[in-house]
Amino acid sequence: MPDATVLRCRRTMNRRESLTMLAGAASAFAASGARIRIGCQARSYFAPARDRARLLAAMDDMQAAGIEGMECNHLCMADDFERPESMRAELARRKLDLIGLHVGGRFDDAHLAEKSRVEIERVARGAKALGASHVVVSPAAVRGLSGAAMQAAVHRKGDELNRAGEVCARIGVRLAVHNHREETLRGWSEFRLLAEKTNPSTVSFFVDVGHSAVTGEDPVPFLRDYHWRIPAIHVRDHQGEKQAAVGAGTINYQAIAEGLGSRRWGGWLILELEAGGIPGHTPGSAVRAGRDYLRKTFGLG
Repeated sequence: MPDATVLRCRRTMNRRESLTMLAGAASAFAASGARIRIGCQARSYFAPARDRARLLAAMDDMQAAGIEGMECNHLCMADDFERPESMRAELARRKLDLIGLHVGGRFDDAHLAEKSRVEIERVARGAKALGASHVVVSPAAVRGLSGAAMQAAVHRKGDELNRAGEVCARIGVRLAVHNHREETLRGWSEFRLLAEKTNPSTVSFFVDVGHSAVTGEDPVPFLRDYHWRIPAIHVRDHQGEKQAAVGAGTINYQAIAEGLGSRRWGGWLILELEAGGIPGHTPGSAVRAGRDYLRKTFGLG
């Protein structure tokens, strides 16, 4: 067993190596000249619901934390779709950009696909009225298939997303696709197929790197390859299945910063935490800890 002196040396070296990596990542990103902004998903404060009081309280805390933009589930603002003026004023008063409204999608069944088409269009119109720039769609991952069958299923999903992207474009917002953990497996193979199948002019990606902490897949190659189609990255961290403070889990954000900096990427880093899921943190303190870590890692000052 190593003696105490050796253990102290190892801890010192590990800390030095970590600080060196952090400084290198920040320098690479700052040198790229890219514009990056920190946003927050409202689910970092509460589970999606039609609860205006909780939403406004979350927005107050985002403003106090220096967050520049927010995303939320469409349910949080559904009551404002027909009369958006009040919510637009609340956003403006807090100097928060509305990055996007999030909605699910099921395209593996004809009946569910039709329902999803109607819902996506409804949310797109609401998003436009509220001043959002994106509709963020989480299509169900392809499960239980492989080979040609899996590729065919992804192509069908891609066709539906292309159709949804065209609808959103006509309305005046942009469609962005959000991944879940299954889509990160095998080197992000399903998401790569989806990227090849969908139209870059109408379909973008909000990449959730948090899911890669659970699957053990490296998100950096996908981020580098498709950086030009990624206006936002969802940020959180994990130790296994358990959520951790951003930077305290297994995701290598230094490598992400270096990879994106080398591509001169600019966009949103959106804190998408599970409210109350980080030991020792309130929702507000978890957001601030994540904000501080991202500022340091990406050289944001």
